[in-house]
Amino acid sequence: MPLYRAKGVDENGREVDELFEATNPKELTDDLTARGWGRLTLEAVTPRRARRLATEDLITLGEELAGMSRAGLPMDRALAEMSRELRRGRLKHVIEQIASDLRGGKTLDEALRQREGALPPVFAAAVTAGVRAGRLPEALATLNHYARTVADLRSMVVGSLYYPAILLVFGIGLFLLVALGVAPGFRSIFDDFGIPIPTVTLLVLAICAHPFLYVVGPIAWVVGGGFLFWFLTRWTPAGRRLFSRLVYSLPLWGVLLRSVRMASFSDLLALLVQYEVPLPEAVSLAGRSTTDPELAHACAEVEHDLRQGESLSVALDRQPAVPAMVTWMIAVGEPRGMLAGSLRQLSEIYHRRSALRANLLRSVLPPFLVVAVGLSVVGFCILGLFLPLITFISALSY
Repeated sequence: MPLYRAKGVDENGREVDELFEATNPKELTDDLTARGWGRLTLEAVTPRRARRLATEDLITLGEELAGMSRAGLPMDRALAEMSRELRRGRLKHVIEQIASDLRGGKTLDEALRQREGALPPVFAAAVTAGVRAGRLPEALATLNHYARTVADLRSMVVGSLYYPAILLVFGIGLFLLVALGVAPGFRSIFDDFGIPIPTVTLLVLAICAHPFLYVVGPIAWVVGGGFLFWFLTRWTPAGRRLFSRLVYSLPLWGVLLRSVRMASFSDLLALLVQYEVPLPEAVSLAGRSTTDPELAHACAEVEHDLRQGESLSVALDRQPAVPAMVTWMIAVGEPRGMLAGSLRQLSEIYHRRSALRANLLRSVLPPFLVVAVGLSVVGFCILGLFLPLITFISALSY
């Protein structure tokens, strides 16, 4: 149905700017005039390709919906008021569309499903489960907790690489300073005084004469090659799984990323199970929401097995991408009706493992880079350049 932006003054004399769905402009004009709107202008809105909301925007939307639900406010009017307070942006556009759907007679979960491109599928599923259970505010609060946990995990991953990246850039900059600013002067001194140049110094001078060829170039090739490999593999499911396996094989970083993704997956699946989403649908939603390609592929096969009547633990046991600890804990909790609790425990275990790996990465990698920079720039370059001078001065002292 076409979408229109209506501007005017409502029945209470307030200026309004809202989105509406209508068959044609005349029908919408007649409807709004009957409500008491005045100075009405309509503008057709071309639907844009939906972009996923940022995590912070998703948390804001969830908190507002939870507050409105607790207060018993009409969702359409409350969301319309909220959209007026926001500046232009994706969140404002999504809220306007949800409010328009609610005014058109759709339920909240139907309106959220219509925004599947901007909202993750699990958002609408959690709302649907909360409505069915009569616990919508609690479901939204749990969903917000999950979103905040995901944001914290992402910050942990980024923070673990921030300082090492600065050290690496500093090391490259220091090497370029020595190669381009210091080494040429030493070469002139050696030539003017006819100082014999040892092999180590010749190697240092050769590298410093072409720093981009011998140092910066190889680093750029490795980084560029990695990016090109990621770009080529991201277009197919098999390619994404191959890339993820290579990343998981990296020391420290691979285990950290794997633990973060498993923590998010366990937390989300526990949320869906807690609010009684059917297990096949819950596994499917959790698989589509995870950023782990291997786990997403495994969830698609597990969903099929569940619909065939198998238990979750048996279906997971067939998947090599699922860690044995996950299968074991689910096998313990599922027969006792404690599946959600087992998944929560798994999430806590992987949270602690992620924090441990992140701290280890922050504590081990920076000193390693400091030592590497010291050995390469100070130990190799500086000592290599000063070695002929030391030999020359020692010879003069005799």
